[in-house]
Amino acid sequence: MKYLIVQPRGGFVDSISVIDKCLNYAVKYDRRLIIDSRRSQMNDDIQKYVHFNHPNIEICDLNVFYG
Repeated sequence: MKYLIVQPRGGFVDSISVIDKCLNYAVKYDRRLIIDSRRSQMNDDIQKYVHFNHPNIEICDLNVFYG
């Protein structure tokens, strides 16, 4: 499995826009999208606001992902 890692920067709408574009790419090229939103300007985990229910998406801390 190939991966696409995204760490969205910016506010909520900017983060969702970036995630949407990355998800479209991940689906098109059969990759798993790894989302780490801990360092966004929201200063919060995006999962508290949006539920991602897609088989190509995984939400995780990159330190755990690489660990």
